[in-house]
Amino acid sequence: MNTEERLAMLRDTLKQVASSIVIGESNLRDLKDQELFIAGQIAEREFDKEAEPTAQFPIHKSKEELLSALDNRGLGVFGEDEDAMLEQRQEVLEREAQRKVDFINDSVD
Repeated sequence: MNTEERLAMLRDTLKQVASSIVIGESNLRDLKDQELFIAGQIAEREFDKEAEPTAQFPIHKSKEELLSALDNRGLGVFGEDEDAMLEQRQEVLEREAQRKVDFINDSVD
């Protein structure tokens, strides 16, 4: 192989390497874009995970336990139904209103 043939072969090899570098740089950009996208997806899922409700539904061991729990639905802390709670609330509001009226009447006299 003479010098001219060797130079031609080296030039072809250099073109192939340069072409591989361009392809490699393009692949690297694509991989970096994918990395950013995946990191963004992970950050979103972490945020979603914190926003998910953590309450768990009760699991009852027997039908009786379930029926007892269902009987307590809609009851207040002290076991009263909604009508009783509204009646008690109304009584409290009326007493508070009467107290204000009495205060005003006492201060006017």
